[in-house]
Amino acid sequence: MKSSKLRILSILMVGVITLAGCSSAPPNGEKQTTEQQVTAGKRDDTTLTVYIPSWMDRTYLLPGLKTVAFEYESRTNADIDLIDLYTQYEPESAKKLSVELMSGKGPDIMINPGQCFSTLDVHKVMASGVFADLGPLLELEGKGDRYFTKVLASGKYGDEQLIVPLFFSIRCFVSTRDVLEKNHFDINQCGTYDGFLNELGGCLNSATAPPPLIYEQRCQFLYLSDSIYDPPVIDYNNRTVDFSRPGVRETYEFTKDLMERYPLSPYGENYRTPEAEDGAGILKSGKALFLANDECGGFGTLNSLYHINIRIEENDQLVMTALRRASDNSVITYDKFSIAVNRNSRNLEAATEFIEYLLSDTVQCNHFQAHLPVYKQGVEARIQSFLAISDLPESILNDYRSVANDVGSVQFNFQFPAMMYELMEPYYLGKESYESCISKVQNRFSIFVDE
Repeated sequence: MKSSKLRILSILMVGVITLAGCSSAPPNGEKQTTEQQVTAGKRDDTTLTVYIPSWMDRTYLLPGLKTVAFEYESRTNADIDLIDLYTQYEPESAKKLSVELMSGKGPDIMINPGQCFSTLDVHKVMASGVFADLGPLLELEGKGDRYFTKVLASGKYGDEQLIVPLFFSIRCFVSTRDVLEKNHFDINQCGTYDGFLNELGGCLNSATAPPPLIYEQRCQFLYLSDSIYDPPVIDYNNRTVDFSRPGVRETYEFTKDLMERYPLSPYGENYRTPEAEDGAGILKSGKALFLANDECGGFGTLNSLYHINIRIEENDQLVMTALRRASDNSVITYDKFSIAVNRNSRNLEAATEFIEYLLSDTVQCNHFQAHLPVYKQGVEARIQSFLAISDLPESILNDYRSVANDVGSVQFNFQFPAMMYELMEPYYLGKESYESCISKVQNRFSIFVDE
């Protein structure tokens, strides 16, 4: 094992996938070369350097990565050094990483590359040419029966698979049949963004509508809009920005109307996301139409559903949905654990083999259970793992399966909604016109995309 004061994890091993036919004897009885022996068995003395963002999730992702490291270590002789990016570069770590990569150096692997670069939009980094095309190496095409291909396709730039999303999250909305019926809200119309918006708008216009406790912070209203994310208002290929789309204004007008009806306070009930125990009481008392489930989708979501379900009325039924915001009406997803490889890595084959292990059923079904896996069978594995210790009605499990099986593109732009809210807040508060605020948005992002 190699040691380094910069490591937060000592060793992670690489190379579990053996090439077809490698175990066979060479033709004509020739003695295998050292390279052939390594390929046929364990890879010899290979170290992969893996950079992780300093603010990587220390509750679930990092411990899970350590566990996978331990398991993978026993399979190979190759090491992976997991290195805290900030510790490596100290201040301006993202800028220094970019310079290093552009000069042909840098790590082999980057975990959550958008966060490593602290970028508003990871697509700009993808366009820079610093990541390797992993598509031909991983052979992911035509595996729609095995993986959520729309999730994987989010990591493509053009025809190149530059980022591989491994685990992701979704935002779900939870209510009960009785609450929705009392408020004349038809959940069956919520299979599309427009359908959800129409149903919610109709409910808000009702004199008896409760405060919609469906967001924990105001900038998340922007997640309603498929007009922003898909089709995108930002065209990176042509370096243009267009916020004049009618759907964009519709979303912001809806947000303004909602905030005027139900003023939000950092200390008010409809600012926070209630815990499952409190949430059931809020639904039963008529104070909420929906509860927002935390951005998760995995074991935590199932656990939250369980705790709400055991507290609702005996004859009531828990229901769950998600917004279909993409142009194909699939559920938008959020990056939790993705991976990219340095185009100049000398260990490209070893890095590919490590990613293949992360994509395997071993990892996808048994690790990082707080989030959803890109491997389809991993969703059912999470359900069965949860049912081994708790119980949920088949109806809510089917809702959960329906949402998970309809997942689509990943949203890497974690800073985008917050910036949009900041720029649009004067309009929401009645201090500036829509035209004035959207003009500032247009200018800000035009400068950004053309940099």
